Amino acid sequence: MKSPVVEVKGLTRYFGSKAAVTDVSFGVGEGEVFALLGPNGAGKTTIMRMLLGLLEPTRGQAALFGCPSQALTPAIRARIGYLAEGHCLYGWMRIKHLAAFTAGTHPRWNGRQFGDFMDYFHLSPKERIGSLSNGQRAQVSLSLALACDPELLVMDDPTLGLDTGTRHEFLRGIIDLVSREGRTVIFSSHILPDVERIASRVAILIGSVLRADVPLEDFKTGMARYHLAFAGEVPSLQGIPRLVNRTIMEHEALVTLVRPGPDTEEALKRTGASACERVDLSLEDAFVDYTSGGERRLTFGANVG
Repeated sequence: MKSPVVEVKGLTRYFGSKAAVTDVSFGVGEGEVFALLGPNGAGKTTIMRMLLGLLEPTRGQAALFGCPSQALTPAIRARIGYLAEGHCLYGWMRIKHLAAFTAGTHPRWNGRQFGDFMDYFHLSPKERIGSLSNGQRAQVSLSLALACDPELLVMDDPTLGLDTGTRHEFLRGIIDLVSREGRTVIFSSHILPDVERIASRVAILIGSVLRADVPLEDFKTGMARYHLAFAGEVPSLQGIPRLVNRTIMEHEALVTLVRPGPDTEEALKRTGASACERVDLSLEDAFVDYTSGGERRLTFGANVG
């Protein structure tokens, strides 16, 4: 990994007696696009808020650019762009006033670039934020963040609720940012095809615990789904090593495995299947099987398990 921009060690947060994040550790290097994934309630937003110093951890620590998250200086904050879930903006402001407000806190503000984004998205700086659609607010949020020329962009489910066309335009802006040398992105999303387009690495939270932290392609290739056909009744299939998910039908079954090896291949042969075929998995298929399966102790990555 290149020099770390984000460092997280043993990060833990409780709300009352409920653990929202449990002993999470990871690092994000310069130039990486890091996707933080997981079901609702897994702890993604809580981690981002702790990273940005908006929420104090119960235990553990986080740092951005070497500065502890609970003590981020104005100079460090000026290097960070943040898109919160829902794109919360001051509804009473006009776009031009919000741009001026943002420019005052970011010394690398690029007014010409912001204007180019307004033209690209067909938005007038005179429009009031409260009159904009969800998609237009997302476009304003992205334009503000990118015009700050951030070294680190943090986004919490930024395309949630956007139509397909707006999402594609939004992602094009993200790709434009990361194509610039040294830019780092950490984001969460429930839209896995979007993650597949832009992420270089994925981390997966299940039940507040980090279960995977690997390059995106390693996760996809490390998950294997097999279609098994049987002449008679399908056996239970519970004895297959590294099994994370199984779907049993009348005379066939789908099984998904983590990093299958010779032992799993031999186990598949012993099921008595008349046919066994490996099936390609998209990131979405792999994620769903991994997070919904029973054997959640199976992990990916040096910092987990």
